[in-house]
Amino acid sequence: DARYNWWGGLATAQMDGGNNPKNITRIYDIFDNGTKGSVDYSEWLSTVQTFTTEPVSSIIEPVDGLQSKGGTITIKGIASAIAGIDRVEISVDNGQNWQLAGGKTRWSYSWENPVDGAYIILSRAIDLDANFEIPGAEHNVTIDSTLPTTTGTLSGDENWSGEIVLTGDVTVPEHVTLNIGAGATIRFQALSDDRSLGTDSSRSELIIRGNLIAHGTLASPIIFTSSSLSPAKNDWVGIRVLSRGSLNLSHSTIEYAANGIDYSLSSGMGEMSVTNCLIHKLSGIGIKTTVANGNTVFNGTFISNEITETNGNGMYLYTHTSGRSELDVSGNIIHHVAGYGIHLYTYNSAQANGIVSDNEIFNTVTGFYNRSYNSKVSLAAESNHIHDCTTGIYFNYEGSGNIGASGVPVFRYNLIQQNSSVGIRLRHSYNYYSYSRTISTVLYGNTVAGNSTGIKIERVNNGLIVPTLTQNTVTGNLGRGISLENSSNAVILYND
Repeated sequence: DARYNWWGGLATAQMDGGNNPKNITRIYDIFDNGTKGSVDYSEWLSTVQTFTTEPVSSIIEPVDGLQSKGGTITIKGIASAIAGIDRVEISVDNGQNWQLAGGKTRWSYSWENPVDGAYIILSRAIDLDANFEIPGAEHNVTIDSTLPTTTGTLSGDENWSGEIVLTGDVTVPEHVTLNIGAGATIRFQALSDDRSLGTDSSRSELIIRGNLIAHGTLASPIIFTSSSLSPAKNDWVGIRVLSRGSLNLSHSTIEYAANGIDYSLSSGMGEMSVTNCLIHKLSGIGIKTTVANGNTVFNGTFISNEITETNGNGMYLYTHTSGRSELDVSGNIIHHVAGYGIHLYTYNSAQANGIVSDNEIFNTVTGFYNRSYNSKVSLAAESNHIHDCTTGIYFNYEGSGNIGASGVPVFRYNLIQQNSSVGIRLRHSYNYYSYSRTISTVLYGNTVAGNSTGIKIERVNNGLIVPTLTQNTVTGNLGRGISLENSSNAVILYND
């Protein structure tokens, strides 16, 4: 917090140029090094200050001219005096009545639930010699309960439309619904969080513990983006869904964040639907879900989205510690991401069921990567087109305990082509030598062409894998068409 300072002529000229916050050459902060925090230089002074022997105070928040929804407003500021500060007093009615603030050189006052209207806020410091400050600059504040919440926690259901700039973390609490209308643009103040809270005290985020409903249209999408005129990845944190919060998003764009959507569920039932959305230009993951613990069930629907230009995975769907995920991942286009296109990870007695179908995935590391450790995956991967990746599909089953079957993965009608390593790779590693463990898998009607190796099926230690390959077309691969390494009882019929 470096507000109300004189920064010198060069810095002041840059600040006066507008589009703040931004990179000020004489301030070394998050704009120069992403691991640093942000410096709040707002309300900068235009001239060198002349110090006085009298007590003096300044209001830092709220800023002059603020329009606020109301609720609890924290008035805070600073004070100084040669003789020392005895106390600071606050008036919200232009000096007619005064209230004691908490603190001395740094002070604050909680203004509870003001009614709608215009207010003039003043502060005055009293020093240890009982000298009273003549109140300085007033701060004008307008309370309008119909305004959207642009920082802090919603006190009730809200409907957002038009263009809204969020200056800090905004939380939708349990049992509260935020509806965002078609055509709305939600801008997050770049590299700034006036609440200095959340997962990153220098970046704002939208936190959903209740319900978010954001339905755009093809002609009027909803946009979640940075406020900067020169936006960049990681300008804001993203949308985080916590504590059984629900998200229903369609025809929306999420851009210039860390992660697009980060969903976490550790008890009870949870759901999320993301359809017809563009999620791009992120420093992290497009869509991330984490589901954990017994009796926890997550229903995730991800249909007809485009995810691109992420520094992490396109989608990362993680279920662990006896949690269960029911998934529909269909009709998405995922491309030009630095990690996996889709990464499905189940761990420690977790379960994942559902379908991954009709997706096009290209220019990723592995198009579709499933890793399952001591867990059950009953999943159909069908009619996907995966090309120009390192590996097309890679299912990797691991285990070290006697926990029974891992489900029957089915791969059918997929077009897997032009991947630089393996088209379809299935691997089972089982390291508990007192038992053997068998996974059955079905590959039917797939076309696997132009890869380095077409289909590779392998086992490690006591991990038995029983494949059935029927009516697949395997052609034009540089190395082996079908490679079976220590597989048992393979059924290979009617393949070209």
